[in-house]
Amino acid sequence: MRLVTSTLTLFFLLFSSCEKKSEPWNTGDLGLVERLFLENEKVHELLLKDPTKAHLTTIKQILNEASKSENSNFKIWAEQSSQFFLENPKGEDDLYQKLSDFSLKLLELKKISQYQGKYNKFYCPMVDKYWVSQDTVVRNPYAEDMRDCGELLTE
Repeated sequence: MRLVTSTLTLFFLLFSSCEKKSEPWNTGDLGLVERLFLENEKVHELLLKDPTKAHLTTIKQILNEASKSENSNFKIWAEQSSQFFLENPKGEDDLYQKLSDFSLKLLELKKISQYQGKYNKFYCPMVDKYWVSQDTVVRNPYAEDMRDCGELLTE
């Protein structure tokens, strides 16, 4: 009986230590999360009006700040997300791909930080790209001649 109890105790300790620990998100971290979503929204608006004016400088700066977070989940997320922006985009298609990939990472951040901002996930199968926006109607930032092409995936 002791052997069974000891084995079960050891089993429990081993597997409970593998569980990902939830770390608190301080107000500074949550402020950075909000800034990332707001800046992403600004880039989305610029892409709709004049893609040549869209730049990633502020997003890169916020990611740099986030990579210094004491919250290891946020720090790791920021370091992974920074990989999209190590090099400047090599043209419009590269910019769009980086932003589409970053949009998926933003949605991951929304989930892990439990951010309550009202941002939605969109997808356009014609250009195979995602975007995140406060919109509830499709305004495709990647296809000027198809602004209404795409679908709202989550609200």
